[in-house]
Amino acid sequence: DEVTSGLDPPRAARVLQRLSQSDLQCLMTTHQLELTAVADVVFVLSAEGVTRWEKNRNPRSRKTFLSECKESAVD
Repeated sequence: DEVTSGLDPPRAARVLQRLSQSDLQCLMTTHQLELTAVADVVFVLSAEGVTRWEKNRNPRSRKTFLSECKESAVD
C-alpha cells in the first residue's frame, strides 16, 4: 500500500524501477497515477466501476488511459 509513501521523488523512482526489473509480482495501491509508469497492468477504481489497462493488450498508451480516467472522474 502506497509503496513510495514518505520517499522523496528520486528515491521513489529508484524503488519502483528496481521492483519493475525484478521477477517479482507486485500489487501496489496509490493515488499518484504517475507512479503507474512501471506497471504492466493498471486498475482504476471509480464510482462507475473498475477500468483495466494492460501494457501488452491495449493499443492506447497508459498516459491516454489515465487521462481518460481523470476526465471521467471530473464529469
